[in-house]
Amino acid sequence: MNDFFISYNKHDRTWAEWIAWQLEEQGFTVVIQAWDFAGNWVVQMDKAMRNTQRTIAVLSPDYIKAPFTQTEWANSFRLDPTGAQDLLIPVRVTDFDPDAIFAQLVYVDFVEQAEDEAQERLLKRVRRERGKPDRQPIFPGDKAVSRRVISQKPAFPAKTDDNVQDNVEELLELGKQAYLSQEFTQALEYLDRASKSGSGEACFYLGELFRKGEGIKPNLKKANDCYDATISKGSDLGNWGLARIKDRPQDNPAIATDSSKLVAQYYQKARVAIESRAILNDPYCCYLYGLMYLEGKTFPDNVGEALDWIEKALIIGYKPLNIYSDIIPSRKSLIKTFMDANNNDANAQFDLGKLLFNSIETKKNHKQAINWWKKAAEQDNSSAIYRLGCAYEFIDIPRNYSQALIYYRKAAEKGFKKAQESLGRLYEYGLGVPKDYATAEYWYKQAGLSNSTPWISRKKNNRNIIVIVIVIVIICLFLPILLNLL
Repeated sequence: MNDFFISYNKHDRTWAEWIAWQLEEQGFTVVIQAWDFAGNWVVQMDKAMRNTQRTIAVLSPDYIKAPFTQTEWANSFRLDPTGAQDLLIPVRVTDFDPDAIFAQLVYVDFVEQAEDEAQERLLKRVRRERGKPDRQPIFPGDKAVSRRVISQKPAFPAKTDDNVQDNVEELLELGKQAYLSQEFTQALEYLDRASKSGSGEACFYLGELFRKGEGIKPNLKKANDCYDATISKGSDLGNWGLARIKDRPQDNPAIATDSSKLVAQYYQKARVAIESRAILNDPYCCYLYGLMYLEGKTFPDNVGEALDWIEKALIIGYKPLNIYSDIIPSRKSLIKTFMDANNNDANAQFDLGKLLFNSIETKKNHKQAINWWKKAAEQDNSSAIYRLGCAYEFIDIPRNYSQALIYYRKAAEKGFKKAQESLGRLYEYGLGVPKDYATAEYWYKQAGLSNSTPWISRKKNNRNIIVIVIVIVIICLFLPILLNLL
């Protein structure tokens, strides 16, 4: 069990890493997304929540507004609502007044603190020590004492706005965050300045703005120039944009052979750049990686993987105004179903589960399908309840007849005919329940199959066999007597 999980918004990553470093230097064990997450972000977050004792929330307006951070601190608050165990430790890094829950919690205040004092405050809090300072406080009435000068060490995140503006990496990050939040005017400003300072990745995002016409008039020539600049500055992300310009997102198989080969090369080069960033939880690259799976670019299309990556992108910060803008027409209905399912539409959840179940035959897709059916079943969707019964009866996930019986019964009691027939079958063959022909016959009749079920047919055949056996026995007994009389 780790000591601390660091919960933060991307805007406050430098603060989060500084806190994590201080704690680990003191021998505490820490889990932080920037250092420890790889693969499926949702799974990693669940694992972190389960395997850490306390949560440190890096408190800022961005953190308060971000929807996905709520789940990170809520578990600690649930386990310790009064704060008696200090399981949730807020650390304020920006000068603002927290509201709602955080207005009631005592936070560690880093605002206008030097690095050594911030470190001291943090360590005293996590060790549950009294907050008395190690040095005598300055006498408040001494007019000659000047105000303490705040440390400006580069490793400590307390930087001025001017320093942020002059830093190309900070400009890029601000531009990306504005782009992800669909604040295109700000994104254009920051990305333009970062690109002029030499950032290839900033050129890529500018290209996306021009290609898709996000916040500005679409201009494919400018987009193409931006993607070329991205590549010339050492980033293969630009190949994605070049591929999309030449392989316009539409169902058009009649592409010239040379152009098709060139597009394939672009996608292949872009894949490495996108994949490496997606693994590190870059929201937009997670989305692009999902599109590559969705359209089968550089590898076979895989609906399950595609939706996993797109969902992850939406969770960790990508907020597209129009998610369909870069989706090929043949996949738009799938994405609409996916979005409706995420909005808790039970019918869409059932349809999405069926689509995943019938796509590439992999256990992962089957499990995804079952998860969506369970969400629909929670809303009493009979079709989803029945499908869950089928999954547990026929698919090795693992196969569980008792579980199938539960789902079939629930759907059968709602009048779902197929579930009634399936329930009868389980009773007839003794699958997950002792054989019970009377109950089997009851459910078969409920399903409207009283004259055509295998059980009824066998029952009639058994009666015929009994009659034949009785006739044969009678003949055997009386045949000698008849022969003697003759």
